[in-house]
Order: sequence, then structure tokens, then C-alpha cells
Amino acid sequence: MLFGAFFSLVVGSPAAASADAGTVFFGGWYEDPIGRVGFDGSNPDPNLIEDDGIAQGITVSGDYLYWQANSYPVRIGRSRLDGTEVQSDFIMGEAGLSNANGLSVSEGRLYWSETRNSSGFGPSFLSSANLDGSGLATRQQSLGPNATGPVIVTQGYVIFVHERDARGITHWSIVRRKLGGRGGSRRIATDRPLISDTLVSRDNYLYWVEAADHGVYIARASLDGSSINTRFRRVPDKGCHARSPMQGGAISSRYYFIGCESGRIDRVSMNGSPRLRQLRTRARLGSGPVLAATP
Repeated sequence: MLFGAFFSLVVGSPAAASADAGTVFFGGWYEDPIGRVGFDGSNPDPNLIEDDGIAQGITVSGDYLYWQANSYPVRIGRSRLDGTEVQSDFIMGEAGLSNANGLSVSEGRLYWSETRNSSGFGPSFLSSANLDGSGLATRQQSLGPNATGPVIVTQGYVIFVHERDARGITHWSIVRRKLGGRGGSRRIATDRPLISDTLVSRDNYLYWVEAADHGVYIARASLDGSSINTRFRRVPDKGCHARSPMQGGAISSRYYFIGCESGRIDRVSMNGSPRLRQLRTRARLGSGPVLAATP
């Protein structure tokens, strides 16, 4: 529920027009619908897809949007990116499991993590299906206790967030395991001040948002854990995140998007100007936003 080399663009040129061409999808606010807004803030539609469950994770693959509804048992929905051909019960999870923490697409399959209770805490398992809904494989791999937040499957690995509470202080670590469960785990980042549901991936890197006394930063780490930069990009001290709690992140080829409980989205440019732009979604005030973006 996420950069390469960037360059300056001349306003009004074809390149400038294409830089902002894209869509951010959002869900998880108190209202049931899934909405969308353009990268440039244009055409906000908070009622794109009606669903009777609050979206807990969403992802884009090709011409389709997938989401997990806050329901029991786990239910995955699918639609075209324009909101047509809605299938709210596209995939039904195994009875006895509830709450999917995130969705990921890799090599023609859709992956999600499931936990045994509605609180979202372990034991947790990785499940998957083909992108057409066939080949359902539930509980194919254990993720252990206290796996939370997004799940990312890429290059033969499953990557997720582990949450630990020590004396009332919550610590988050990013864990990588071999897909299929062979071999041990590797912690790519340990005890970080990670903002909920902001872990995303692009190319050979992971990105997430951290908030601490020194400010808000986008962090970056290589998939193999060999390099990590917890201050990869500073998020300017303005926008909706400066006034409202953050949750949920998404990435495109040029921007990182941060969801705010106010119902707005901060678009952070990874290079160039303006560094931050606030997108108005017209969604109701609520909590727990999840985001996905087109490439």
C-alpha cells in the first residue's frame, strides 16, 4: 500500500509534458473507494473504484491495478487502470488467514503476505497467484512472526519489514530472504525509524521514508544489502507531511510519493525543481493511506 539519472526539463517542451504524465492510485482512507490523481495533480478522482473493503495494499502491473481489501478471508481485487472491468473478488485467500500486508508483482505472479489475525501481526506467510488469478498458492513460505508492511518480491528474493517492540519503543528492520525459503535471512536495515508502508523498490534498489529529529529523508539501499544511504534525499519541510501523519509510499521513474492522513499526497522530485509538490486527491480525511504509481 519507490530513480536513475534525472535531468532538467524545459517547461512547455514535449519532454516536460511527458515527465508529469502518470497516475498515482490511492486507497486506505476511511472512505471505501480507490482513487487516482495525475502526477501533476490533474484530474483527481477519489471515487474511481467502489469496493466494500478498505484497501490495505495496492500495486500496478501492466494495464491492471490490484488491491487487497480489508476483509476476511483475504480478498484481492483487480481492475483496468481506468477503473473499468472491476473484479472485487478476483482472488479469494484461504479461510483461516486474514489481513494482507502488501502486494508485489514478479515474473508474472502476484504475491502478498497474510497473517492469522486482523491486527496484521504474525505468524505471517507469503502467498501468490498468476496475474490472471489462476495457480493460487497459499502459505507457500513462512515469513516468521511480526512481519508487517509491504512485501516485495524481486530477483528471486522476498523482502519485508519486521516490527519489534522493546520497552514501548517500536523498531523496524528490513529483511531479505530467498524466495522459496532456502537459506537464512539477511537484514538490509536494522532498527530504523521507518514510516509505515513506505518500503518500495525500483531497479536494483529499495527506497523508504524515515522520520527522526533531524528531519524526514528518503533512504536507499541496494537489494543485496551491500550499500545503504539513510539520507539519500531530504524531503523539504513543507507539504502535507509537515502537518499530517505520513503513511504509504509509491515510486515512478522520476518521483517518490508520500501519502498523508489528511488525504493529500506529497510528490518528491528526486532531482530537479520543484523539489516537492502537494497533490490534492479530494479524498475524505482519514488514516492509513496506501499508494501505487504507474512507471
